[in-house]
Amino acid sequence: MTDRRTITSLNPATEEVLASYEAWSPSQISDAIDGVRDAQLRWRALDVHQRAEPMRRAAAILRERSDRYARLITAEMGKPLVEAHAELTKSAFACEHYAEHAAEYLADRPVSTESIESYVSYARLGVVLAVMPWNFPFWPCAARAASSARRRRRS
Repeated sequence: MTDRRTITSLNPATEEVLASYEAWSPSQISDAIDGVRDAQLRWRALDVHQRAEPMRRAAAILRERSDRYARLITAEMGKPLVEAHAELTKSAFACEHYAEHAAEYLADRPVSTESIESYVSYARLGVVLAVMPWNFPFWPCAARAASSARRRRRS
């Protein structure tokens, strides 16, 4: 029998237990990483317009579930409800904005250098693991997911 830890989410204002989760084993973590990598390989095969559709859907989900998510943010973190709603609105806007403008933002751009031909090109990063701040549970993830591209200069 393995010793499994439990992760407990507490309301910081009342110390009420909101939920408890069994911590993942190393093999569960490895399986999740493998699954993310497989999904990334499928995602990178899509063109920018195909990738925009899930971002639009993410924005719609954030708006549809805003009340539910805002209450959860407030319960889990103690963030005022109005600020939780603002974070969700900002996150939905980022998803919509980048879905609408990604093709323009990610297009190669010629730049003037002393070389015969130079341009800025954006390449997909692949899988990124990030430790995000607890006090903004949606915004950093939405902003990075919606806008992720690496800038690369070629001459």
